[in-house]
Amino acid sequence: MKILTLAEAIEKDATATLYIVDGSGIDLETFEIPGARFVKLILFKDDEPVGFLAGEMVDNELLQLFKIYCPNEDKGDVTETFLKYLYRSESPVISGILTNDRDSHRLTNEILPGTGYALGFKKRLFSKDISSLEYGDSGELQAVKVSEFSHDTILTVFHDSIRDHPIYATMCDRIEDEFESLKEDLSSETIAEYWKLYTYHDQIVGYAFPTLFRHNPDQGTIRFIGVVPKFTGRGWGKLIHLHALSILSDMGARTYLGSTETSNLAMVRIFQQNGCTIRTTQLFFTKQVSGGDINHASEFED
Repeated sequence: MKILTLAEAIEKDATATLYIVDGSGIDLETFEIPGARFVKLILFKDDEPVGFLAGEMVDNELLQLFKIYCPNEDKGDVTETFLKYLYRSESPVISGILTNDRDSHRLTNEILPGTGYALGFKKRLFSKDISSLEYGDSGELQAVKVSEFSHDTILTVFHDSIRDHPIYATMCDRIEDEFESLKEDLSSETIAEYWKLYTYHDQIVGYAFPTLFRHNPDQGTIRFIGVVPKFTGRGWGKLIHLHALSILSDMGARTYLGSTETSNLAMVRIFQQNGCTIRTTQLFFTKQVSGGDINHASEFED
């Protein structure tokens, strides 16, 4: 079997652009969005397309897996072949794979640990209709544009809020690089106008970075939200979150999507208190560099 990108498959056989998905024809070209980092692979067996994979690079080396599909072949073999291919991929490098707990990903979740990826952590994905949410005030807190603070001040607040986080604490050593990378993905207008630090009696207590999805501006998220540790336990996380939702609505978003680790019960409560509902549980698989006896190269033609 041989795996080709969509572009290579089209060059090999123009009919490869049309593939049967869930009983209906989908022209994979319609998935193309300028600037998107989509990963679309087609698996060939005896020069016939037998399966395809679709996903998107949502972060450096993190692939959000949309679908692995095959209509006729053994789905387990096809899924394993694709996942081993991703493990050995060098362009792009796939250090993490994001799936969910829905039935459509059940087989993939079962096979991933045998292909060099281990389950790292789980997140609850929430959503909320914010189309009619009016822009509100921030209560006893004052919402201040990040542009009114120095770069070092923003980094310090960001660092202080994540230093004890079970997952994001690893970012502390590279906080400036992470922050700069985050800003590169967004317009300067979004950062200057909509990102906020929240103060109480001139003390910074937290922050929220609301952001529209680049390829679907009807939807938005809060890229990072946090409360400085010494100010937790006062209900301000809920207030900051709700105010950030109103900012997203003011930016034009109709739907909010947000997630947090299943172990972060405080943030789960905030989602629920602010009217968000659970959509699914996200599973984050990470690449194990000591792959040992996994023989990836033998699965493929040169």
